[in-house]
Amino acid sequence: MPAALWGAEYSTTVNLPASLNGKMAVLSDVDTGQPVDSVAVKDGKAIFPNDGTNQYLGALQIGETEVAWLIVGGANVTMNVTDENGPLKATEINGGLNDDLNAFINELNQKVYRSQNQQDNAMGDVLNEQLHELILRNTKTNIKNPLGLYYIVSFGANWLSTDLEVLARDYPDITKYQKVNEQLFRQRNLKATQPGKKFTDFEVSYDGTSHKLSELVGHGDYVLVDFWASWCMPCRKEMRYIRKAQKEFEGKNLKIVGVAVWDEPANSLKAATDMGLTWPIWVNGTEATTNLYGISGIPCIILFGPDGTILARDLHGEQILTTLAKHLK
Repeated sequence: MPAALWGAEYSTTVNLPASLNGKMAVLSDVDTGQPVDSVAVKDGKAIFPNDGTNQYLGALQIGETEVAWLIVGGANVTMNVTDENGPLKATEINGGLNDDLNAFINELNQKVYRSQNQQDNAMGDVLNEQLHELILRNTKTNIKNPLGLYYIVSFGANWLSTDLEVLARDYPDITKYQKVNEQLFRQRNLKATQPGKKFTDFEVSYDGTSHKLSELVGHGDYVLVDFWASWCMPCRKEMRYIRKAQKEFEGKNLKIVGVAVWDEPANSLKAATDMGLTWPIWVNGTEATTNLYGISGIPCIILFGPDGTILARDLHGEQILTTLAKHLK
């Protein structure tokens, strides 16, 4: 049903460049990914009525561009969007829980700045702990509204990673959110795929060809698996160390495979060719693939032993070579 027929109590008003008149503006639910409302931009504005009862973490999209997240409902909300100096971006979001979010972000940025500029390692650790406490405190305060979901989605993989199980136990209502359950699933799988644990199998398929991890792992060889993507510059930097490993341990029982994830297969294949990668590359790895290993960021490089035991994970740089040297004596 069109939003205009809801008998709206509140509205979300987005001020946009006049050049976008006629474009469709869409508000989607971040948790489900489903569109909630859409309007055409008119007179430099996109106005979304809200009945006052439906409050959610929303994502604004103009045309093909996702602009920003915001808390929709419960109050009149205003967002200013500009296209100066590049792509569309939100310069200001005010109203309701968005004001609380603004205050949180200001405090967070101040602590991050202090942490990054702190020369004393001990003091830096204190500031990092303060960051953790700030995020956890704000999450608990807003656990029953969409702002709590914002904190979990934004910081669950890092600052809240050790707290999610406790939060779900103490506040079981948060498991109504798909994103929370995804985070919990990743965290549980991360614990289950630490060094000393047996490998978890997965399969990737593309263009009629499928590969399973169990085809390589657990058959008497050491296997180095690199989860990467063509658009990931840190991933590309790690390739030189993998090249060194391939050359240094040539003739020993080491196999290397790259698993391209979160990427268009054609882009992965082109990048592999452009970089001259000479080890097998499996493409079309999905979020389901990385979730099995609790991977929330790439590159992620894992070493498996001859019997399929995970020997090391999250390897980087020279650590790749020293770890391999330790095991392939």
